[in-house]
Amino acid sequence: MSFGSRGDLAAMSSVARRLRASETDDRIESSFKKTYVYKTYLKNDAITTAIKEGVVTLTGQVSEPSHRYLAQEALSSLAGRKRVDNRFGVTA
Repeated sequence: MSFGSRGDLAAMSSVARRLRASETDDRIESSFKKTYVYKTYLKNDAITTAIKEGVVTLTGQVSEPSHRYLAQEALSSLAGRKRVDNRFGVTA
């Protein structure tokens, strides 16, 4: 019985890692939008999250400087998150 070459196994392993990373990324975004901080302070801000393999990039505009910090802190506590890159602008 043959199970394929090492190259086939490596390719399947790589696909499985990407799928797990994608599921984790989706879970991070979903969890962020369910946080008290998001629902209370950030839901009306123009926040965009881009997540790839646990690295979160925040872009958009927030209405107050403190909201930059709140978003970053809310994400920092979530499982699977590796780093948060905060690129928000602040509207006056």
